[in-house]
Amino acid sequence: MDFAVTLPTQYWRGKDISGKTEWIDPMPKYFAFLRAVNVGRRKIIMSELRQQFENLGLLGVETFIASGNVIFESDKVLLDQLETDISSMLSQTYGFNVETYIRAPQVIATILAASPFPPHKVESRHSLYACFFPTPLSPSAIEATLSLQNDENDFHFIDNNLLWLNQKNQLETSITQVQMEKATGTKMTARNINTLARMIAKHPPNSTTP
Repeated sequence: MDFAVTLPTQYWRGKDISGKTEWIDPMPKYFAFLRAVNVGRRKIIMSELRQQFENLGLLGVETFIASGNVIFESDKVLLDQLETDISSMLSQTYGFNVETYIRAPQVIATILAASPFPPHKVESRHSLYACFFPTPLSPSAIEATLSLQNDENDFHFIDNNLLWLNQKNQLETSITQVQMEKATGTKMTARNINTLARMIAKHPPNSTTP
């Protein structure tokens, strides 16, 4: 069976000159969301995926379900560059583009705490997704995206993230991800809000979250 391996939140380093145990504080934790993993022929085994992240020097690597969600710890500051490094590594390994979107737990918690839609629409919804973009969209891209809204689909932007409230399933909805990417002019990935809630319940924001 395929088990995720998580390193301890504190790493024993040894003893200082007084003989007391010295600890390294845990590094910031992040979530990486990979686009279109295990869809069609784009297969990636989760144990291999964890190893790929570890090869980049990332710690505490853990996968969450098999749809391309990776939790890791890193002291790297340039997250844009880390996204590029992960995408490049995975693309070279598997032979197809794997766009990567990194978010801190606090960002996900903020998305989950948002309640921009009318209660009656939330209660009657079929699904609620959070969509991730590589960078904040331009005003024209936001306007083009919002123009797609209709009785079945409502959108709300939170920085370079989008909440998508859908009254029908993905096979019946009048708006597709392809249309969304055409309107925004960039690739995106989406996660069901319930998946994000489960990830945050397991890895809530804390002092190691930037």
